[in-house]
Amino acid sequence: MQDYQLSVDEYQDILKSIELEDISLRNLTLKTDEEQFGKEFKLNIKPKARCQVEDDTIYFFYKFTFIAKSPDKEKTAIRIVPEYKITYTKTSKTKIDPEFFEIFPEASLKFIVWPYFRELVQSTISRMNLPPLILPTIM
Repeated sequence: MQDYQLSVDEYQDILKSIELEDISLRNLTLKTDEEQFGKEFKLNIKPKARCQVEDDTIYFFYKFTFIAKSPDKEKTAIRIVPEYKITYTKTSKTKIDPEFFEIFPEASLKFIVWPYFRELVQSTISRMNLPPLILPTIM
């Protein structure tokens, strides 16, 4: 685990200086291979985040790669890759330490985006007429 120089108080001050404006689904890819379906799936979920700052607007792009495989098969049965765009606006002149952009996606943003991802996977699986798949509350 990486050691950060940004203190908890500094982090909280930055959080107070930004406001969530929008969360939107920016991109979505879905691929299925029905030959790989089984009675249950082994899941692998990998998140990836990046940030873009433009004046007083901060954009985070948060992508999940969801892969479901049948335990007895080698190939992927379901692959869902959504990318969300999360927009924040600076509401004060608080200086944002660059380290914040490394910490925020893992410490806070994943808790904001995860429910959107979870619902997307559940509703997509349902629309595929597959048995319900319940993802954990958080990964």
